[in-house]
Amino acid sequence: MLFKLLRVRAAQLLSSFTGAASEKKKRSKGYAVMIIIVVVICAVMLAGMFVVYFMQMCEAFYAAGIGWFYFAMAGLVCFALCFVGSAFMSSYQLFRAKDNELLLSMPIKPGAILGSRMAALVMMNYLYGALVIIPAGVVWCICAPVKPFGAVAFVIGSLLLPLIAVALSALIGWLISLVSTRVKHKSLITMIFSIAFLALYMWGYSQIFSYVQKLIENGAEIAAAVRRAAPPAYWFGVASESGSVPEFILFVLCIVPFAIAYAIIAANFTRITTTNRGMKKTKYREKNLRASGARAALLRKEYRRFTGSPMYMMNAGLGLIFMLVLAVFIAIKQDMISMIFGELVPGGEESAIVTGLMSAGLCFCTVMTLISAPSVSLEGNKLWILRSVPVRTRDVLMAKVLCHLTIALPFSVIASAIIAVSMHLGTANTVLLILLPASATVFSAFMGLFFNLMFPKLDWLNEVSAVKQGASTLIAMFIGMGSVVILVVLYILLSGLLGMKLYLTLCIVFYLVLSAAAYLYIRGAGCRKFESLTA
Repeated sequence: MLFKLLRVRAAQLLSSFTGAASEKKKRSKGYAVMIIIVVVICAVMLAGMFVVYFMQMCEAFYAAGIGWFYFAMAGLVCFALCFVGSAFMSSYQLFRAKDNELLLSMPIKPGAILGSRMAALVMMNYLYGALVIIPAGVVWCICAPVKPFGAVAFVIGSLLLPLIAVALSALIGWLISLVSTRVKHKSLITMIFSIAFLALYMWGYSQIFSYVQKLIENGAEIAAAVRRAAPPAYWFGVASESGSVPEFILFVLCIVPFAIAYAIIAANFTRITTTNRGMKKTKYREKNLRASGARAALLRKEYRRFTGSPMYMMNAGLGLIFMLVLAVFIAIKQDMISMIFGELVPGGEESAIVTGLMSAGLCFCTVMTLISAPSVSLEGNKLWILRSVPVRTRDVLMAKVLCHLTIALPFSVIASAIIAVSMHLGTANTVLLILLPASATVFSAFMGLFFNLMFPKLDWLNEVSAVKQGASTLIAMFIGMGSVVILVVLYILLSGLLGMKLYLTLCIVFYLVLSAAAYLYIRGAGCRKFESLTA
């Protein structure tokens, strides 16, 4: 039975971007090729970034006689990436999947259910870890001699690292599930912790260049500290660099925590997934009932879905956080930025250039806001409820667009206003700086719903699949980013023919025209497409 569940999980991973798992809904080969190309491009870009980092570290550490520290750092980075990739998914994937009770009602051992779910996390972590481990291995082969058993130890150790990350993330997911059943406003609390974790992660990522430089300058001292504080990293490094058998055996024993975590969770899996501790009951207070129209009720439903799911908020609303971070950073560093642009663009033309660059930055952030992109998919097997309610399909779909707009537009306008005031751009530039990201927000809202109608994913087992792994989310994000890049490149090519203000105005018109075309599709063919969907 375990192998059958593993095949099901593997099939779900392979079809996670198709929006359908049944034979009747298979996508064309061209669609599959497009998805593969996008994924490969992203993987190559990330792997290339790690190649640059590892090239710097490999030469310095090997020359200093601490080659093991190079592998130790590669192992730590791989572990961190795998842990970050699975930490937020473990609670939903292991304990909150909607088919848990269905599977537990069948003659299937809880350990087999848990094992198949943890295997899915491990497979995802192998994909994350490959972005680090493969560049690290290739760089070492180019820059330093390779010992046969060291290469074997490196490969086997790299296969064990994701298991250790999954063990830790599974225990954290278990704790989150236990806590979430006892606290009120659990979505808000989860959101606060998620934002704090993301802020810490982004801060660490922003400092990565300085960290690499410090590692190179103080490699011996930091290596000694890592050897004392993280013995598994030391064992992995020594085994990979010199092929030492004792250190390799010690590192292999680190898989024991994975087995312990699996045994503990498997023994309590049924109780964790089926226990409903309830909440403190709220006393009923009589008050007048306020009636509202169908559109307002549908819009409130979309708000509740967005604010009631931390996973939805964190993944679909990430661009909103980036917009505010960008605006605050520019407000704090306005003197430095003004000086840079003043040196690059002499003659008082920096205001127009600043307006264009800041508009591009804000547009890039706003197209990363994907609230509408998974909104149809999130209906899942409850789609029949919307289909049975006596409301117009157009109102149902426009509620999803309006939810996106009413959440994202205030962030866009506020961030634009902060930047405009901080950089003293003037009235005309300020208007353009506000209107262009706002028009990109409208474009993102309509395009997200358009692609979700084209590629819905209604057969998900947890919201993570619909939000993070749906084809519509991926396509909407890359189409939005591609539009910003294309507009920037076009300006570079046409800068001698068009002024910045005129070009920004044309960009606003471009986004609004595309939004209008998507709106017309949603009103007509989009409504018919939605009415034909089946969960």
